[in-house]
Amino acid sequence: MHRRTFLKHTGALGAAAAVSASLSACSSGPESTNDTGGGSDTLTAVIGYGNDGSWDPTQTASAFCMAANNHIYEGLVDTDPISREPYAALATEVPKDVNATTWRFTLRAGATFHDGKPVTADDVVFVFDRVLDPKTQTLAKGFFASWLKQVRKVDARTVELVLKFPFPEGISRLTLAKIMPKHVFSRPGAWDDAIKGLAVGSGPYRQTAHHPKSNTTFAAYAGYNGPRRAAFKKMNWLTIVDAAPRVARISGASAGAQIADNIPYANIEQLRSGGLSVAGGAGMNNLFLMFNTRHRPFDDVRVRQALHYAIDTEKMVEVALKGHGRPSSSFLAPHNPLDQ
Repeated sequence: MHRRTFLKHTGALGAAAAVSASLSACSSGPESTNDTGGGSDTLTAVIGYGNDGSWDPTQTASAFCMAANNHIYEGLVDTDPISREPYAALATEVPKDVNATTWRFTLRAGATFHDGKPVTADDVVFVFDRVLDPKTQTLAKGFFASWLKQVRKVDARTVELVLKFPFPEGISRLTLAKIMPKHVFSRPGAWDDAIKGLAVGSGPYRQTAHHPKSNTTFAAYAGYNGPRRAAFKKMNWLTIVDAAPRVARISGASAGAQIADNIPYANIEQLRSGGLSVAGGAGMNNLFLMFNTRHRPFDDVRVRQALHYAIDTEKMVEVALKGHGRPSSSFLAPHNPLDQ
């Protein structure tokens, strides 16, 4: 199964960071997967990344945790995992004039967090205040601080984002500001708990258990009334970083999962011969040469060009990647509109 198809079928809201492998395998799965849940209403997935990184959406760079957070939390606006087009998530609509310097958002009526409490404008302001706070270092800050001046409450269900200048590209970045309940994460020590795995959002799935270095489980949130409903009643994501046991978990009649990502090229034919579907998607790995241009001979552009021309990139793709790759023409992926 293509990694983006996985995101779509699980009801993911997410960005490219979610389950970002180049090759994935899937099967119809056994009737019962393992002792942490199974059956046709449960998806058991094997993820090739650790689940013991930070779960704080404003901080995390963990592929596993970001993927999970895209199921648990919502932004005012999120982006489609396939088309990358923005869509209204917690907000009722995307601003009609994205070139304006003030964007007004009304929260979806009846939206609640997984503890049943309503999502309010105070929660939105709470998250953006943390992101924009110059005294608080978060990874999200780098995506907002240069263009977003402030976020202010208008009423209980309405907020305004005030921009420093017109920045239509900021609409897509709003998916990085996951709205978190103030009544949960304003408590002493709560941000430390978020790093360790505490996750309470308003998305289609709620976290039901978290076992670092083992697995994380999810259940469809019955109170979710947004646009991207859960496709499964339950999900169990196993974290298996080593390739061999990850492939073994998806293989054979007693397979313990329906889908795995990060499949080694050497195992593709083995899995296909066992009746599994194996498909690839464009990954984000970009191999490159780096030169110190302060030193000779790399201060000469002709030398740098010559080294690039001397490398047979087609042969590298054929031999090292078994044909699963393509020579790059820039640092941007071919489908990126800026690379057209």
